[in-house]
Amino acid sequence: MLAGIPVSATSAAKKAALRVAARESITRSTEQRPTPAETAAQARAVARAKETLAAATRAVRAAEQTARHEQLEAAHAAREAERATRAVDAAREALESARQALTEAERERETAARRARQAVELLAAARQKAEAAQEALT
Repeated sequence: MLAGIPVSATSAAKKAALRVAARESITRSTEQRPTPAETAAQARAVARAKETLAAATRAVRAAEQTARHEQLEAAHAAREAERATRAVDAAREALESARQALTEAERERETAARRARQAVELLAAARQKAEAAQEALT
């Protein structure tokens, strides 16, 4: 009895087992250190994650560059289409102008042909008058 409290007898083996268990529970629960194999596995996982991140970053940059390139090509194509549209419009205007000039030239040709016929008719009438006058003089 210790200070009036009964103490049970504990064997030395039981006391040692309790001490080891207490030490293990403190060490394992509060501070579990990874084994070298776990540390190496974690390091490999971190390295793989960094490689994956770098690859994803490269892929994003490549996609952005491709998008910028396609935007430039689209802008170039739009400018070319605008130029082609202006060229087609100019060609249409030239065609319409040529049609108008052709129509005017045809009118002038018809007018000239009509005047030529009238001139031939007037010349024939003048010849007849001249011949009649010649006959009247003779």
